[in-house]
Formats: sequence, C-alpha cells, structure tokens
Amino acid sequence: MARRSDDRDRRVVPPTNEGRELIDRLIPHQLRNEQELLEGLGTARQTELAETLAGLLVLVEGRLGGLRP
Repeated sequence: MARRSDDRDRRVVPPTNEGRELIDRLIPHQLRNEQELLEGLGTARQTELAETLAGLLVLVEGRLGGLRP
C-alpha cells in the first residue's frame, strides 16, 4: 500500500503495483462469484437490490461531502 491524500476521505490508501496485479488476478473470480449469487435472486429481486444499494450509495456519498439525496 502507498499513502496519498484525498480531500473527501483521508482513509484512501491505493495499492502498490504488486497489490494492483493481485487485484487484477482476483477480480474475475470475484465477479463470477457475485454473478452466481445474484442469479439465485431472480430479476425482480435483483432490481430491488440494485435500487436499494443505489440509495445507500447516495447517502454514503452525502456523508462524505459528495452527492446529496
């Protein structure tokens, strides 16, 4: 990890090149796992989950000084 500042969220710590390579290798596996989990919900529940998470993101961003609900 390498430290860098962020005006909105001082907790940001970007990965090193080695960390980025690890992330790049793992992401496809994680995305496949998430897709398998979501397929079990069905279309209507997936839509409901997406809308709920989008609303939560707006609230979180608002607390960080970004988007407001």
